[in-house]
Amino acid sequence: MARDLSAYNVPEKLCHTCPFGGKEPIELTPARLVYYYDQLLNGGSQHLCHSAEKTICRGGRTIQQEMVLFDWYH
Repeated sequence: MARDLSAYNVPEKLCHTCPFGGKEPIELTPARLVYYYDQLLNGGSQHLCHSAEKTICRGGRTIQQEMVLFDWYH
């Protein structure tokens, strides 16, 4: 069963170490990065923040929003 994320917030800014565009991103193996992008772009899930509890990753959400806008305009 999927986790209820309705009480989770999305921060306005990326974490300093966000793997999706932080100033000093944590390193992910290429395979892990592909896995996360696949989940984000194919409706698999939200990415939870690696540094804050009950928080949806700002970087992951931005990737999803950009993809929706790209699809909408093309």
